[in-house]
Amino acid sequence: MGWEAWFTLAVVLGCFAMMAFTWVSADIIMSAGLTLLLVSGILLPEEALAGFANQGMLTVAVLYIVVSGLTETGAVGWIVQHILGRPGSTRLA
Repeated sequence: MGWEAWFTLAVVLGCFAMMAFTWVSADIIMSAGLTLLLVSGILLPEEALAGFANQGMLTVAVLYIVVSGLTETGAVGWIVQHILGRPGSTRLA
């Protein structure tokens, strides 16, 4: 095996270890692993982004970003508050 195979194996094992033993989210860990393989020249940009060629995957990614933004800014709570309102009692709820 060449150095590329050993480096890729080390990145994969490092990603698994980070997901098992740290509180860092999986999307950040996997993005870091992909970035390492891109920067090292093992993967070409076309190969690295081939998984995003599916329109369904891109739609989910964009919606994830939108929902994360709405949640972080408190817009979801504001929308729910105005649509559902605040019940005055348990019976009205």
